[in-house]
Amino acid sequence: MQDNIKRECYTRFCQENTPPAFFHAEWLDAVCGKGQWDAALVLSGTETRAVMPYVLRKQGPFTVLGMPPLTPYLGPWLLYPEEQKSSSRFSLETRLYEELISQLPRAHKINMQLHHTMRNGLPFHWAGYDLQQRYTFLIEPDTPEALWEKLDGSIRRQIRKAEKQIDISAAGNVDEFFKLNRATFQRKQKAIPYNIDLVRRIDKASGQSFECSILLGRKEDKAVSGIFLVEDQHEVYYLMGGTLPRYLQTGAASLLMWRSILYAAEKKKTFNFEGSMYSSIANFFKSFGGDLTAYLKVQKVNSPFLKFIRTIK
Repeated sequence: MQDNIKRECYTRFCQENTPPAFFHAEWLDAVCGKGQWDAALVLSGTETRAVMPYVLRKQGPFTVLGMPPLTPYLGPWLLYPEEQKSSSRFSLETRLYEELISQLPRAHKINMQLHHTMRNGLPFHWAGYDLQQRYTFLIEPDTPEALWEKLDGSIRRQIRKAEKQIDISAAGNVDEFFKLNRATFQRKQKAIPYNIDLVRRIDKASGQSFECSILLGRKEDKAVSGIFLVEDQHEVYYLMGGTLPRYLQTGAASLLMWRSILYAAEKKKTFNFEGSMYSSIANFFKSFGGDLTAYLKVQKVNSPFLKFIRTIK
């Protein structure tokens, strides 16, 4: 299939079937570079039944099919018939997954994180992939009163404390936000794994397929804490955040997260904390009363050398 026809089929599928924000061409162009990604497609006549976007990158001498930066989920996305039985759904998933997997290009290593609604990892397992279970927290939309009741007492106190000294603005810009985000990495003595140009491209791509929002917490007109949200038709995702070290005790980060949860609820959308396997971050997320939700990471190492490296670690 010619690249322009494939892209047209892929784009139309995303427009008609509303996959997560990270599957849309505008997002992939922003995080990978325009035209620097591809997708496996399964067609039935003129109708696209399933897609799986991917990006190939060189890492030294190795070719890696992996996750683009700031992209929490990819993997397969399927078109299901209405009112399908569970047994038929499993058979359909297996067939479509197998067709998608067979189209992936050769790579020394393959690594993907599936959206939490894509729960069937068996076709990947049967194709020789290793499966790892990872976790995020989800908060379903509800009334502000019900959501407040779900909060831990410590988070409520932080929010009340912050409300007395922090002003929340939904008109933040990328430059202000990135300074706060970078400060968090510096405090942890870690290199930030992306640059401001990438964040600018994502923000600029915000539009019809997904929306980006930057919320800033200000104290005396100074931006001290920020949060970067991505929104599609079903969920609001916490993508990035940051707080200046000297303002960590103000509760600004908790207040921003709370306002983000309320924003998602107003839009009748699920709030997705986007997951973390670090205990300190997971404990902070769970304090907001979300439901622990598993998603799959699938990985396959084809290089004998990389397989050997894994065995001695």
